[in-house]
Amino acid sequence: MGTYRTVPVRKGIELDGQDAPDGFPSGIAIARKEFVNWAQMIQVPDVWTCVPTAYADVVAVCNWAVGAGFTVRAHGIAHTWSPLTVTETEATERVVLIDMTRELC
Repeated sequence: MGTYRTVPVRKGIELDGQDAPDGFPSGIAIARKEFVNWAQMIQVPDVWTCVPTAYADVVAVCNWAVGAGFTVRAHGIAHTWSPLTVTETEATERVVLIDMTRELC
């Protein structure tokens, strides 16, 4: 799994070969990550995953997602066997996971 990078709000800025979604809030780390649940039964590559450092960041991401047509889902410790976060057959190009385990717990 790679590292998170803070992405500026400017279209076309590349970090490690990735563009952030257009208009994504500045100052919030985001990267394409593989989602793997604890049992390793669900593995989904390249899902946008952000790491908010304050509760206001969560609100900013959710408000951005509404206008940008993205779905936001919480990413906890992935201790589930059911496909509540993402599934292997789901299109995830317009999904952003909010990793609540790194900074807000």
